[in-house]
Amino acid sequence: MKSKQFILTLLFLAGFSFGLKAQEPSDEEEIKAAIISLFKGMQDRDMSLLEDAFAKEAYLQTIKEGVDSVRVETSSPREFVNGIAAVPVEMSLEEKILSMEIRQDGPMASVWAPYEFYINGSLSHCGVNSFQLVKEEEGWKVIYIIDTRRKKAC
Repeated sequence: MKSKQFILTLLFLAGFSFGLKAQEPSDEEEIKAAIISLFKGMQDRDMSLLEDAFAKEAYLQTIKEGVDSVRVETSSPREFVNGIAAVPVEMSLEEKILSMEIRQDGPMASVWAPYEFYINGSLSHCGVNSFQLVKEEEGWKVIYIIDTRRKKAC
């Protein structure tokens, strides 16, 4: 009887110790962290953090609305990083993400993120970022961004 109780106690403790094991971050947490890291790199002008956010094959697009037309501008992560590096040090940039809607299927994720963009603390524009991410060996990387930018209705 005592050996049965001892075995049950050991099984209980073994099960309890597995429950105490540190949990791995979920894919959703890692996806959010990848997006936040991208904007931290931009705000801090940390070029290595910015470069590390992107997959090798990534590209970026912006939808710009004119009075009579809509155009799409395309750039590479390198052009984006160089553009951030060229911003004068005394100018502060902050992109506030208002929310994140994440959809994921295996190694692919999509993030819909409304934002407000501030220059030196003043609202410059707002819009929505749509990110596509891929999970690589090193973690989640941005493979595509398309965003809208508007000055009104922010």
